[in-house]
Amino acid sequence: MFERYTEKARRVIFYARYDASQYGSPYIETEHLLLGLLREDHNTAQVLLPNLPSKEQIRQQIESKITQRERISTSVEVPLTKDSKRVLNIAAEEAERFGHRHVGTEHLLLALLEVEEGMASEILRGSKVDIAKLRERIGKLPPQASGSSTAAPSSWTHVAGPDTAIETLQEFVASLRAGNWSELGDLFTREASFVDAAGNLWSGSKQILANLEILLAPFAKKDSKYQIETQVGRSRALWICTILWVGIHLNEHSFPEPVRMTLVFGNGAGEWSIFLIQISSVAEEQTGKTAAT
Repeated sequence: MFERYTEKARRVIFYARYDASQYGSPYIETEHLLLGLLREDHNTAQVLLPNLPSKEQIRQQIESKITQRERISTSVEVPLTKDSKRVLNIAAEEAERFGHRHVGTEHLLLALLEVEEGMASEILRGSKVDIAKLRERIGKLPPQASGSSTAAPSSWTHVAGPDTAIETLQEFVASLRAGNWSELGDLFTREASFVDAAGNLWSGSKQILANLEILLAPFAKKDSKYQIETQVGRSRALWICTILWVGIHLNEHSFPEPVRMTLVFGNGAGEWSIFLIQISSVAEEQTGKTAAT
């Protein structure tokens, strides 16, 4: 489903998941998608909707309408609601109507308006949106690539190839264990994001690179073992892989639970990786999965 999504559109969903967990929501609601869109591409949203309130004002509106609960751990699955799934489906349909090969943040914005049952639509329509003019503005936007126009940097040019996923992972781990932080730094673009095991968000390559060794050093331990648990989005433009790790330390204390690292590698339009670190539950550790080097 997401192979046509631009990197920015994919990150909208990533940020929506993050905001949902921060508010303690068991589901990704349309308002979380709206927050994710504004966090990722506020400029485009403001071009398309000139009367759009500021990000801070919209967040305040949302917080006044929801019940904030205790933050949910990043190890807990937070699924999309029915309305949020409709948003993603409608965005793809709208892209087709425009004759666009990509699904971008502009299509997500339009879809958020069209799912009238969602809080996002209610908030956006409060800005006196003219749907006809919005469509006209979207039609005038410069063409975008869905993820294949710009070559990837350094030695990672083949990272998204479906036949080289294992090889790429081995290179990644080898760089970790050799402490080649500069090579790993090539994976992060200016707008990269990293959510660590504590649920803290690290935004932008400058902040991530300044703390790269702290963030990744636990996985550099020679006695840490790993296995590819799941792979999705394996294409020349995108490779998403969840790795299960055991035998690592995330701080002074040893975690008995395995740790999941979700890697999103892509070479579309110069946009690169999103990392999400998750601590699994003890119950999951007892399922009998065997990690292999």
